[in-house]
Amino acid sequence: TVTLDRISVTCSPQSICAVKGTEVTLNCSYSNINIKTVFWLSEKQSTNWRKNNEPEDLILDSDYSGRVNHQISSGSSTLTISDVRERDSGEYQLMFIMNDGVKHLSSAAVSLTVT
Repeated sequence: TVTLDRISVTCSPQSICAVKGTEVTLNCSYSNINIKTVFWLSEKQSTNWRKNNEPEDLILDSDYSGRVNHQISSGSSTLTISDVRERDSGEYQLMFIMNDGVKHLSSAAVSLTVT
């Protein structure tokens, strides 16, 4: 099960416009309590998710293969997408997996538009 919004998340900026072929950086910060791991996802990639519509890490997504880098520091997470493509346009958000195994989806998201 995935629950929403148990963690306070702030994404800055909330929307990014990029020219295709360039690199973008998405960043969200959060209160780092009982979080085991965190990953970035995009709902638009759900057709690639392998297990019953369970959100998957973008790093595992073949559409992003070799183009994404995820940096986690205490209380913040940064996703860098290089060589952006028009089909990368969409909403990106964080999934938190807690120490007890419960998953929390961030309602805060970053909107990316690639032209």
